[in-house]
Amino acid sequence: MQEVTEKDISTGKQEGVKTFLNPRYVFIPIKNGFKLRVRDNEYIYKNDIVGVNRSGKMIHSSISGRVLGVKTIDRAKLNVPSLVIENDFKENIRVRKSSRKFLSGISKNEFLNSLDDAGLTYKGKYVKEKFFMDRDILVVNGIDLEPGFHN
Repeated sequence: MQEVTEKDISTGKQEGVKTFLNPRYVFIPIKNGFKLRVRDNEYIYKNDIVGVNRSGKMIHSSISGRVLGVKTIDRAKLNVPSLVIENDFKENIRVRKSSRKFLSGISKNEFLNSLDDAGLTYKGKYVKEKFFMDRDILVVNGIDLEPGFHN
């Protein structure tokens, strides 16, 4: 089962949580200006980048599986090109050595500023306010509220 949080775009308020069965096929909408970074029949891992636009915004895969191609889907009376992925139900994640290296390469202040810019809060306080103390190690565990689309 998969849970998805719905929120009103105009107000930003959470409207509810819907529960879905794990789908055999996942359709990821490809917005105008995005170029695909995957090919047909390619195996992709969960959180792999499947599309990117000129400003650097990325679309990530929410599952692992095989790319079947692009299909036009009728969504809210609009024909939207969507990447079709066949779910393998394994949730495989590609482990990259560069991830740890990247985080080690920036200062704590830069990292906290980026979290603050994203508007992340903890118990009503911005992350920057909560953790802006003398600490050597900061452990971050995040859950994406909008799976499939990242800045």
